[in-house]
Amino acid sequence: MSRIAGSQALLSSQENRAYTIDGLMPIIVVRPGSIESVSRILQFANTENLAVTPWGRNLRQIIGSPLDYLDVVLLTERLHSVVEHDVQNLTVTVEAGSTFDQLQKTVARSGQFVPLAPPAPHLSTVGGVIATNTNGPSRRAHGSCRDQLLGLSAVLANGDIVNTGGKTMKNVAGYDVTKLMVGSLGTLAVISQATFKTLPRPEYSSSLKASFHEKPQSTLFSRDLLSSFLLPTAIFWVNGRRPEVGSTDTWRLFLSFDGSHKVVKRQISHASDLLRQHKAAQVELLQGEPERQARRAVRDLPWQISNTDVFAELRFHLPFSTVFDAIESASTLAGSLGFVTQSIIFGGTGEAILYLWSDASDSVRRSQLLSLVPPMVSLTTLKKGWMTVVRRHHSLTKDVRAWMPSNSVAYLMKRIKYQFDPNLTLNPGRVRLL
Repeated sequence: MSRIAGSQALLSSQENRAYTIDGLMPIIVVRPGSIESVSRILQFANTENLAVTPWGRNLRQIIGSPLDYLDVVLLTERLHSVVEHDVQNLTVTVEAGSTFDQLQKTVARSGQFVPLAPPAPHLSTVGGVIATNTNGPSRRAHGSCRDQLLGLSAVLANGDIVNTGGKTMKNVAGYDVTKLMVGSLGTLAVISQATFKTLPRPEYSSSLKASFHEKPQSTLFSRDLLSSFLLPTAIFWVNGRRPEVGSTDTWRLFLSFDGSHKVVKRQISHASDLLRQHKAAQVELLQGEPERQARRAVRDLPWQISNTDVFAELRFHLPFSTVFDAIESASTLAGSLGFVTQSIIFGGTGEAILYLWSDASDSVRRSQLLSLVPPMVSLTTLKKGWMTVVRRHHSLTKDVRAWMPSNSVAYLMKRIKYQFDPNLTLNPGRVRLL
């Protein structure tokens, strides 16, 4: 491996322990400095039947099922250049090891931004965000990672370098492989470069904070807000409690607007009227630096929660008209099994997260989760959605499945995996379906 990647790219065996994943310590940890080096490493690993896991900043390695085996950890930290920022055509191309914080600072110098707001942007790498399809509160206005990604370069398991998409919207003839890579959890290829849309930074921003003491009030407000002429950038709901902050049934709302000064002022005024009509409490207008701080806090809340002793999280994707009822039902059922819960709803998108805490022993908590998952899958299926289980604790092993797709969906996904990676070189076991 030192001959292929260079001796400076290899970490010592003593350092390898820091890159243990799912209880598996890699034999080799390598830091390639170019896409060509990544290609040579994967070609060697594929030939020698070595299992490879891409590693950005270790922020989301717990998404998916536990790995079956691990030989090589491939760090992307040296792939951190901004390749091109086309200011006139509103695109930016960046290497996969760059953090989103670095990316946003680069385009901000030209008065632009990438319309994605993943949690902890100082730790979120471009490749990691794409591989896990991570989004933020602004998805309501700007769409998801799939919508903002125009093209990418990736290295297949056999070492082939492929380029998909381009720098324009209509750049696909045939299968859209770019979109296929989004959310693939590093199982199809190692993402090396990505091209995103950029937008001019808004002239003015302002936000509202409020709370509702009952779920029906928040549901009616959400319905009326989404059917109105208002165009919020983010609709962010939080309910429940973390163990350290005490119990509450209040639904807390963060509502943000961007645009020209005149338009934002008008939208804020009408949104405030709507909140009063629905008897919202503690309505607060945020502007300037307090508003920017609040946006960062909302953006980073999922990351902050993940740094507590949270046991697991359930991620829901539902029709947005059903999401409040589904989360209330899920919270009630989880509570009846002994879990303390907190939920986040990304309003207008149908995305929601339910966090679970428990003071019980590891075996009892695992049993509680195994009892919770099947009825939650039935609930989301009934409401025409789906659910993902994210392991947040080392005791959650292969008996807790991340997904429960239908047989036809599982068959299709396995066929795609074997087409891209027939030797199961990349993240074997991460997407366990049946």
